[in-house]
Amino acid sequence: MTNKIECQIRKKMVNETPEEVVRQEFINILIEDYGYSLEHISVEYRTHKSPSDKAKSYPVDIAVTENGQVKVFIETKKGDDKSKKGVQQLRNYMSLNPDVVWGVWTNGSEKVFLKKEYEKSIKIIEVFDIPKKGFND
Repeated sequence: MTNKIECQIRKKMVNETPEEVVRQEFINILIEDYGYSLEHISVEYRTHKSPSDKAKSYPVDIAVTENGQVKVFIETKKGDDKSKKGVQQLRNYMSLNPDVVWGVWTNGSEKVFLKKEYEKSIKIIEVFDIPKKGFND
């Protein structure tokens, strides 16, 4: 029998995989440390290659919205994943969605924070942290 863990967002018990444990821990961090409410957090958020492309979408582990706009994408990996390959995956997801400015990759013990900037083209850089609820930059 597979162990279960409670997902506050989906309001149900889900399989307790190593990646799901990291996801649920980061949801708690978003609520307790960053001030986001459950209503502003989605799991398995679908992002598309373009606004007109409704056929193909990619699941982002966690998405945070504020004022009706997606603000942050979070990519979670299991705790023993030290490869950080998911950082490039996160960069790709951030590039697909024009509203997303912030990103976080985490395996539970390590975190990489990203910010999308616009100069002549999209540039995604590493930063110290993401903003708390209510702050834009």
